Amino acid sequence: MNLRAPAKINLYLEVLGVRPDGYHRLKTLFARISWADEICLRLRPCGLTVRTHPPELFPQRKNLCRAAALALQREAGVRAGARVLLKKKIPIGAGLGGGSSDAAAVLKGLCRLWKLPLPIPRLARLGARLGSDVCFFLYDTPYAVGTGRGEHILPLRPQKIKTYWIVLLFPRFSLSTREVYGNLRKFQRLPNPNLTAPANLDRLRFHLERGSFLENWVDFLFNRLEDVVVPSYPEIGHIQRSLQKLGASQARLSGSGSCVFGLFSSRSQAIRTARALRSYPWECRIARMG
Repeated sequence: MNLRAPAKINLYLEVLGVRPDGYHRLKTLFARISWADEICLRLRPCGLTVRTHPPELFPQRKNLCRAAALALQREAGVRAGARVLLKKKIPIGAGLGGGSSDAAAVLKGLCRLWKLPLPIPRLARLGARLGSDVCFFLYDTPYAVGTGRGEHILPLRPQKIKTYWIVLLFPRFSLSTREVYGNLRKFQRLPNPNLTAPANLDRLRFHLERGSFLENWVDFLFNRLEDVVVPSYPEIGHIQRSLQKLGASQARLSGSGSCVFGLFSSRSQAIRTARALRSYPWECRIARMG
């Protein structure tokens, strides 16, 4: 069984405060994009093996594919095994949710391989224990609103499907999600939870569900984490300015970074921008959104 595990970007990300368990309360809007990892699953009578390509990408104990498979075995009482091969293409620590998407793909794929009739809400409860973004990837939806720490998902079902184009720039260094959120607290950049205004998020939802033209909603994009990431990593700001100078309607950090995406109204514009950025020391990709 061959699967694709797509990346995501955050079109909107507000941090509403700190929960009693230490996690942050979020309100975010996820968007699925076409940049994806590849996963191959093979049935085994017993035992579980997980391989990655490149082979020494991360330790086994930090491999979310393995954690997802083991968690599903325990949840369903499965005796059967599997062989998992992960071909990693999405950068780690880029804010694109690659590890979470891998875990979600393994959960859904192994349910089919092991013939487990587990509904998505049950898988989502399992996925939430693996990572906050896993739940979004379990739902077959191009967009979703995430609340809680991001694990409570409201899928958006567009009335009209429209493809938008993005250029993604990865500065070839990763950021720690834990450190980024820690800096948000350290420098007191958290907003007053009593004064949060969800108006821009509602407008984004409205236009995405109706397949509006990019210029109707691009100004509503927002990421609270830019408040601490951009001052700490000047190269992120340089990337944003470079994308906008080359015609991006908007350039934002995805999640906790370090990847930055620029939005374009056409594929041809995205291609021209990517070509213009060839001389820069950043990994550049063109992807579809939606």
